[in-house]
Amino acid sequence: MDIERLSKEIKRHRKLYYDGNPEISDMEFDGLVNSLKELSPDHPVLKEVGAPVEGKKIIHTTAMKSLDTVHTHGDFLKWIKVTGEDLVCEPKLDGLTIVLTYKKGNFVKAATRGDGITGELIEYGKRINGVPLILEDNIDIEIRGEGIVSKKYAESVGAANPRNLAVGLIKRKDGGAGIKNVTFKAFQLVNGHGEETELEEIFRLKKLGFNVVDHDIIDRNNAIEIFTKWEEKRPNLDYDIDGMVFKYNKKTIQEVLGENEHYPKWAIAWKFTSEKAITNVEGIVYKTGKTGRVVPVLQVRPVKLSGAVCVNVTANNFGFIRENQIGIGTELLLERAGDVIPHVVKITKSIGNVHIPEDCPSCATMLKWDGPNLICQNNECPAKKLALIQHWIDKMEIEWFGPAAQNSLIDAGYLNEVSDMYQITLDVYKKIVGDGMGKKIYDSIQEKKNCELWQFLTALGIHNLGNRLSKQLSKRWNSIDDIIENLENTDIEGMGVIKGRIVKALKLRYVEILKLRSQMKIKDNKKEGGSKMKLSGNFCITGTLSSPRKEIQAMIEENGGTIASSVSKNLDYLVAGDKCGSKLAKANKLGVIVLTEEDLMKRIL
Repeated sequence: MDIERLSKEIKRHRKLYYDGNPEISDMEFDGLVNSLKELSPDHPVLKEVGAPVEGKKIIHTTAMKSLDTVHTHGDFLKWIKVTGEDLVCEPKLDGLTIVLTYKKGNFVKAATRGDGITGELIEYGKRINGVPLILEDNIDIEIRGEGIVSKKYAESVGAANPRNLAVGLIKRKDGGAGIKNVTFKAFQLVNGHGEETELEEIFRLKKLGFNVVDHDIIDRNNAIEIFTKWEEKRPNLDYDIDGMVFKYNKKTIQEVLGENEHYPKWAIAWKFTSEKAITNVEGIVYKTGKTGRVVPVLQVRPVKLSGAVCVNVTANNFGFIRENQIGIGTELLLERAGDVIPHVVKITKSIGNVHIPEDCPSCATMLKWDGPNLICQNNECPAKKLALIQHWIDKMEIEWFGPAAQNSLIDAGYLNEVSDMYQITLDVYKKIVGDGMGKKIYDSIQEKKNCELWQFLTALGIHNLGNRLSKQLSKRWNSIDDIIENLENTDIEGMGVIKGRIVKALKLRYVEILKLRSQMKIKDNKKEGGSKMKLSGNFCITGTLSSPRKEIQAMIEENGGTIASSVSKNLDYLVAGDKCGSKLAKANKLGVIVLTEEDLMKRIL
């Protein structure tokens, strides 16, 4: 895999993880990162942590870096730089990192980690279990910790994974009703308050009124013993952990070891190995998604992995089915990727009775091969329409409108496509789904009639047109008509052939788009007060600047520019700081406009 593709895969899987939808195991992700480190040690993707922020932004006072990881005892011993010093060991909670801010001992706000520089405000943060509103000391302080959900509660609400549930409860807009089931466990005082050891810091957190993560004081010789002890007790815990964190106890040692751009050198996360098991395929069902792609789901003999019973495994595509000759009776080695999603590691015994469907399981239209995928091209396919409706409801954050209400309205003939939900009257909603729920759904739809152009584009459910690309297109053009007219003839880094596919999909959905536009107000990319964006085009940054690169990138994007990771003929501007490398020489050779940081600020301010 080349550097560009590898970096894109890492970014994609990192976002999936922080959105609570991982596709690969932690070990597989770490393998991708290690491969990129070998190929390009200074690649910008290696400096990124967390995921892009989509809600109200909060700038962290101190950057939140990730922890370096190891997977073996041997690699753990290689990490030990200072011998004869005590280590503090604690389980690595598998939840969502949260930062709490207090002023004069009073709770002010809670935020997610986000991308490490900018977090997302947690609207109902004060309702999280274990978050004191008033501390036992009248001080200004920031506390970091993990938001977790118990396995017992996750099971009671039918959630397959507690971490995913924690992410959902924290982001849910339900007045804070669900967030009280998230528990906060503190593990760090930001910048400290004179403590000389990790143990003193833990004691300080407890004294302030916080629940803390369990901890032990050890030396390097009994690290394997404590790691094994926690790995063995892991299935019986009422919360998920995915490894152990080791830190040097003395703050003086931490200061000597320091940190690099990616992580502190005085701490390490030793990850558990994902549990594996062998099972057999008992059936295969097919599901048609919003883009028409038919996904094969393997129904397997029930097998327990990391405390959960796995009965279904997604096989990604029919190319995978055909290549591996998967049929009824095929024996598989499964792993729960990141202890979340059942994942086929390898085929241990192939039976060979492979069945590839010819027709769509929803509408019976003949399927067409597109690479490894089978596609239903019928735009009237009921499964595609339902999936598009569900996608729209999710991306527009329409509340209360769940599958039961959707199906009731579809069965009654009122809901056939996305635009119908805006035409259905309050009386009909009440009649079909009940007075109380009908009014809640109707009110939520009315509240979400105003949206940004990028949000509208993302909600359409067009293949490859996700949040990032929708924002990029909406910064360049003010309307869908402009995008349709200009996109194919415009050079945009990283898009290639998908430009034509997006335009074709927009044209196919154009009648529905017109209906939606007549019922909604779509804001263009002008700033408040009517002033247009001050920047346009692609910007790449190189060298050392006066502010963190993430802040400069955010400033460019907020003012209408888009960020590119490399210099090419399609780049509009290179922002060059001190100590520039090869990017500056390449930009000059290609005739790319080079801006100093001062030049950039003049265009923005």
